[in-house]
Amino acid sequence: MKIPHLVLPFFCFLVFSGFTFRVTEDLGSLDWGKGEVPPLVIEQLMEGLTTSGENGAPVPALASGWKAGRGAKHFIFFLRAGAKWSDGKPVCAQQFVDAWRRVQSPEFASPYAHYLSDLQSAHAVGCDRLEVRLKHSAAYFPALASHWVLAPIRLDLLKKFGRNWLRPENLAVTGPYVLDSWVAEKEFILKRNPSYYGPSPNEERLKAVVVSDDATALNLFQSGALDWLRDVPFLEKERLAKTKEYSVYPAFVGYHLGFLMNGEAALDRNARCALAQALDKRNIPLILKGGETAAGGILPPGLGGDAEAGKFDAARARQLWSSSRASKPGIPLELNYYAKDIHGVLVQWLQQEWKKNLGIDVRLIRTEPKTYWAQLLFHGGIYFR
Repeated sequence: MKIPHLVLPFFCFLVFSGFTFRVTEDLGSLDWGKGEVPPLVIEQLMEGLTTSGENGAPVPALASGWKAGRGAKHFIFFLRAGAKWSDGKPVCAQQFVDAWRRVQSPEFASPYAHYLSDLQSAHAVGCDRLEVRLKHSAAYFPALASHWVLAPIRLDLLKKFGRNWLRPENLAVTGPYVLDSWVAEKEFILKRNPSYYGPSPNEERLKAVVVSDDATALNLFQSGALDWLRDVPFLEKERLAKTKEYSVYPAFVGYHLGFLMNGEAALDRNARCALAQALDKRNIPLILKGGETAAGGILPPGLGGDAEAGKFDAARARQLWSSSRASKPGIPLELNYYAKDIHGVLVQWLQQEWKKNLGIDVRLIRTEPKTYWAQLLFHGGIYFR
């Protein structure tokens, strides 16, 4: 006798257990030597000789300490005893030498090779000592050594796995987390690195969700799909600032203009200075409304920068512009910018300032992340970042 039975459909939804946050882009690589990687992801995966302390000053990381020679042209870094890669292999000085040579290599063509432009030589003395000599005095070098571009590399893994060395099952890292999985342009899943020398992080697992649009990311946060969100839609900032979830913290982040420096369309020094002096940067905090500080130069005031440098001078800017080659009729000006709400607000302000103070028209070109970085590497023009 057959017993009648009912078959019910069964659906299983896997809920991520861990801390979830947003990253704005996945450029297709986690090769920290190239530099163009999601910062919030690579900072969990890789540590270098130093890291940034609470006040922005460098503190020991894979180096337990360092000694500076007279004139800040010679540094000795002492590597931390027991520091290991996630596969259990020791972190050694030669791995930094290998990484820096790779970054400097013309064949590798790292966009961040200039970070090592002051490097004269790097020499490993055994596994636990790295000697660095610089072409010029550079007291900032221990701080620079905190950047992921200067993190160590495992040439043995590059040789063994070739193009697949960044796959989760092959990648060895030095940070508090390892790469568990990676779905291109969707998400990165990280889990605790049991070989990490430092304190074990609070969260067992992290998920970095790739969301390029600020409004979409905010909706995900408000629905509970994200635990933390750094960039919010510009037009929502004032409303969100009144909520208990919103907080503001200082960060050493600067924006600058990059100019084409060769070819027929290159802007001469007078043109570049005119574009800079035509901007009344005192208005930027009023426009962005997020506690920003107007920059006088590349370095912020907290790192020795001069807030009074590069002052606004419309009359001088007009004089410089009129004497530049760019003032001749028929020379178009275009400003490419990275597609992001806050960038759009800033470049529109730039456009208005240049029109008001120099009488020139600048065409704005909003560019998606991957296209933007490709153009930055291979094409000319004015670039905002």
